[in-house]
Amino acid sequence: MAVPVGERIREARHRQGLSQAVLADKLGIDQSEISRIESGERQVKDTNKQALADILDENIMNLFF
Repeated sequence: MAVPVGERIREARHRQGLSQAVLADKLGIDQSEISRIESGERQVKDTNKQALADILDENIMNLFF
C-alpha cells in the first residue's frame, strides 16, 4: 500500500527538522496550507512541487509519485 503524499511530506519535513510554519515561510504559503496538505485535505500546487522537494532535500518523483 502506497504512503499518502501528505504523510511523505510530513516525514520529510521532520527529517529536515522543520516546523510547518518554517516550511510554509520558505514556500511563501500559509502554515494552514501545509497542515491541510499533510492531512490530505489539499494537494500541493504543481507550481510548488519542485520547490517543496528542493527544500525537503527529496527527489520530486519519490515525494509525489
